[in-house]
Amino acid sequence: MIRRLMVSGAVCLRAAAVGEAQSAPQPSAVLRGVTELRGFAQTPSGYRVRTMVTRPNGIDRLLPAILFVQWLSCDPVALPPSGGDGWSRMLRGIIENSGMIVARTEKPGMGDSEGPPCGQLGYLEELAAHRAALRELRRSPGVHPDSIFLFGGSMGGTMVALLAADEPVRGVIVWGSTGLSWFEHMVALDRRVMELQGTGATDIARWMPDHERLHRAYLIDRASPSELGARDPSLAAAWTRMLGTSPTDHYGRPFAFHQEAQGAAWGSAWERVHAPVLVVRGQYDWIMSAAEHQRIVDIVSARGVHAEFVTAPRLDHNFDVASSDAAAFRGEVQGFDPAVVDVLLRWLDRRRRP
Repeated sequence: MIRRLMVSGAVCLRAAAVGEAQSAPQPSAVLRGVTELRGFAQTPSGYRVRTMVTRPNGIDRLLPAILFVQWLSCDPVALPPSGGDGWSRMLRGIIENSGMIVARTEKPGMGDSEGPPCGQLGYLEELAAHRAALRELRRSPGVHPDSIFLFGGSMGGTMVALLAADEPVRGVIVWGSTGLSWFEHMVALDRRVMELQGTGATDIARWMPDHERLHRAYLIDRASPSELGARDPSLAAAWTRMLGTSPTDHYGRPFAFHQEAQGAAWGSAWERVHAPVLVVRGQYDWIMSAAEHQRIVDIVSARGVHAEFVTAPRLDHNFDVASSDAAAFRGEVQGFDPAVVDVLLRWLDRRRRP
């Protein structure tokens, strides 16, 4: 139903044999006005993940750079030759119009990236791959090492908090993410989903305690949802009411991924971020609430660091235009609105200046 965050049962095969560590820069066949360098970053586990770094043509000086950290689901971050979904169109707009170096990293097990299949990958191991890519980007030729930005989309927004807490960066952009814990987010999401499905208030009030018990046992106590359901039919029913669930995974990722995400202490990470933060949410993003975005701003601002929250009119979680939360939930969308790219570019342009 929803790509990027809510893909369920995705199958990610181990990468095929990879080539040389770094290719020669080549004019991009997919993107206008940039040259792309494809290479690898070495992870602490000893395998390599594919990096894709684009640089505007005709500029020889050191440039600021953006590392984009992507969504939850096992979808490639490589861009199609043309068109694509809202995420692809947004990324194309940033790459072609920012005048900055832009880096993307395929998750372990995706495309040319080595490592375990994405569908078996834990949150912390995926985070380690992005951390390796950030360090590789900082020492890349042509990159101004003191002018690196992080841009996290959806689940990637939680990862950039952890990266920025430990690495000096120039600024952080977050789209469609949460400043709550994964437990708090999932409980609230279950309620929103039931409301959007038209479930009556009586049933929601009756079922929500089961959902809270399930998420506490699953995410905090790290129990298997399948085993919980086998012991308690009310928890089994709650699991089946949730989106993206199966007997073996959740949104195509192992149970351990979500349990590690719950333990990652995102709020504490945001307290250690010293760079300016831009938090952007689509008006009709029914997956991540406005309050979850505002929480990021509140945490960062409380430490005296500049943070701002912008709502992108009419957009859903996937950068597509919708008429309401309910329409976005049903997938009744009208395509990408490039105005959001202008919002991101204006903020970057202000912050990249010395």
